[in-house]
Amino acid sequence: MLRAVLVLVLVLASVPAGAQDLRVHVRVEGRQQTWFDGWVPLRDAFPLVATSGRAYTLDAHTPLGALAATGLALRVSDEFDDLEPLAVQGEYAWDTAWWDYRVDWVQTNYGPQSQWLAGGAPAHALADGSELLWYVARHFETPLHVTALSPGIGPGPCAQAVEVQTLALDVNHEAGQPWPPVAWTPAALAALRGSTSPWAVAGAGLAVVEGSGDVWAEEPALPLAATHLTRSERIAMACPAR
Repeated sequence: MLRAVLVLVLVLASVPAGAQDLRVHVRVEGRQQTWFDGWVPLRDAFPLVATSGRAYTLDAHTPLGALAATGLALRVSDEFDDLEPLAVQGEYAWDTAWWDYRVDWVQTNYGPQSQWLAGGAPAHALADGSELLWYVARHFETPLHVTALSPGIGPGPCAQAVEVQTLALDVNHEAGQPWPPVAWTPAALAALRGSTSPWAVAGAGLAVVEGSGDVWAEEPALPLAATHLTRSERIAMACPAR
C-alpha cells in the first residue's frame, strides 16, 4: 500500500478553488444503532487530524467530507492507501467488519477521500440531494430500503402497509468506469423494528405502532446468513385522530 505521505500530497492537491457548497443526506448506521440521519452542508474544505497526528485540509465534496460534516467523533487512519475511518462515535470497526460507504446506494472498490476524487467524482460527483450511507460492513452486505405503501390507519394502534426492498444486484463502481444504475427487489425476509408486527416477508409488511413512532427494517437474527442486510432508513408513522 502507498504510505500516508503520498496520500497527503494527493489530497492537498485536490482541494479545488471556488467549489460550490452542497447539501447532501447522510445516514450513519452502526452495528446496533443509527448514529446520524439528516442533511448536512458540504463546504469547500474541512480540517481533519488523523490518528498519526498529522493535520489535513481536505476537499469536503467527498464521502469522508460528508461523514465529517455530521459532527460525529471520528478516528481516521492515514496509514493506508487512502484516509480510512476506523471508529465513528467510539464504535470501532476494522478487519472482518469495517466502516464503508455508499453514494446513491452504490458501493465502490476504493477509498472515501483522495481515491473518491480520482475515481468516483469524475463519474458521479456529489451533488445537491446526493444520498450517502456510512455503515459497518461485512462481506456480502447489501442495504435495506423501506417505503410506506398506504396512509396510516388509526386511531389507537397505527397500522401502515410497508414494502421492504434490497438491491436486485449489488454493484461496485470501479474507477474509470461509468456509474452503474441500481434496481430494487423485495427482501426475502426482514425484521421490522419499532413495530408490534415484527416481520416483512417477500417485501410485504404491516407496521403497527401505538399512536406514532418510527419504523425501520433490519436483518433478522438468523444463523449462518449468506447475505447480510444493513439497517434501512426510518419512516415516521403518525395516524390522524378520528
